[in-house]
Amino acid sequence: MELPFVSPAAILILTLASIYAVLFFLFFGQGWARLFLYWIAALAGFVAGNVMANSIGLGLFDIGTVHLVEGSLASGLALLAVRRWRG
Repeated sequence: MELPFVSPAAILILTLASIYAVLFFLFFGQGWARLFLYWIAALAGFVAGNVMANSIGLGLFDIGTVHLVEGSLASGLALLAVRRWRG
């Protein structure tokens, strides 16, 4: 049985988004359902930050094809937006 190939960039993005979501949950918590919501927001924000940085050609600190600074900033903004939206 052959396992499907997952790119290292996807693994890095999933790992960083998960870390950001868990840290945000530890600081602001409010139930286990929020952890899933924070994870989705962190992942969507990180991917959006990467896409935007890629489209404008910005690369402050990259690891391979992953734009760490831009993805992290967008992930943080997405997490703050979700926290403000959900109260």
